[in-house]
Amino acid sequence: MQESQIITEEEVEGSRAPTAFEVIRKLRANFLSYRGETSLNRNSSQPYPIVYVDGQEFGPIASLRNIPASQVSTIRLYRSWEATMTFGTGYMGGVIAITTRK
Repeated sequence: MQESQIITEEEVEGSRAPTAFEVIRKLRANFLSYRGETSLNRNSSQPYPIVYVDGQEFGPIASLRNIPASQVSTIRLYRSWEATMTFGTGYMGGVIAITTRK
């Protein structure tokens, strides 16, 4: 059974983690994994997911440590092919998309 690619607001609250990074580490550590080199564009591929917040590029995976869990509504992992369809090319490691609480 495949693990969900979405972390809900209830899961975020239940994790009691201080940052988005810690939420993911506790609940879906696979979101943070190295995706390996690809044979295509080996030099330009980004093996780790890029972080987006509310539809805007936020930074590398380490930037998750700067997002308080209390502001997070959902966290979604877009795998490389989904990221390409949603955000464009250049996301071989995928995208971790954070939606904040309004």
